Amino acid sequence: MSETWLNSDPERSWNRHFIKALQERGRLADLQFYSFEFYPFDDICHNIPGKLIEEDRLMHRLMTRLTDEGVGPDIPRIITEYGFSAYSGRAMSEMPSALLMANINGQFLSEGGNAAYLFGYGPNVPVNQNLPCAGFGNMMLQMADQKGQAGTSMPSYHTARLMIGDWLMPKGKHHFLPVDMGAQADDAVRVFAVRRPDGRLGVLALNRHADRAVKLHITVQDLKGLFHTIAGPVQISHFGPDQYAWIDDGPKSRPSKSLPPARSTSKVRDLYLELKPLSLGAVIAPR
Repeated sequence: MSETWLNSDPERSWNRHFIKALQERGRLADLQFYSFEFYPFDDICHNIPGKLIEEDRLMHRLMTRLTDEGVGPDIPRIITEYGFSAYSGRAMSEMPSALLMANINGQFLSEGGNAAYLFGYGPNVPVNQNLPCAGFGNMMLQMADQKGQAGTSMPSYHTARLMIGDWLMPKGKHHFLPVDMGAQADDAVRVFAVRRPDGRLGVLALNRHADRAVKLHITVQDLKGLFHTIAGPVQISHFGPDQYAWIDDGPKSRPSKSLPPARSTSKVRDLYLELKPLSLGAVIAPR
């Protein structure tokens, strides 16, 4: 979103000029959506867990700025491309890429976004495009085999399947619900809860701590403002270091294991969700 304007007007926001021009001509209704790309970091060398947390602030600031500049909630917002960085590196192929993907979607949708599309649907190979310390990786759903076809699945693929199958539903309107995460929650933990089209509760939880597991007592607020525990027959899914690991070997970097999310069902009276370091979980519950 540009902040340059080649005239004497002190207003430097391109968005404000654009919205104003449409309003002056009575054509604001012609703006049927507002789209942008989201690559929050150039440097993906150091403190990747810290960058995952920083992305929260960057996304929130961006969404607030859009509103301030006249892109109101009645104008659909679409992320046409997103990823860690415009420059390829190791973090794009390690577990943090799963957490970034889940958080971008959860936060963007919960703050009024309408659709988000990742960059890297086709199979690809690890590359390094900018800083040598970033290592080799890429934004891709699968590694390309020797014939360029889809091979081993990457974290983004497993995360997409988890979000659509174990948190949200492919179709229908979802309603985001306020949550409380319990005593172990801090900036490294995110939880997103929705009322799904089938009436059930869907919860997505992220632990972005690099070296600390968490046990979350998640309660969800109803329409009357009351918080309720999660109880009844539940499906719990986990995706983390038990399912996926990356071998850092320059251009030959590759997954050492790539398994789908682990799923289990049980009947609980009061759910406590345990998450290992750098992992995510999803819950489907009756209410």
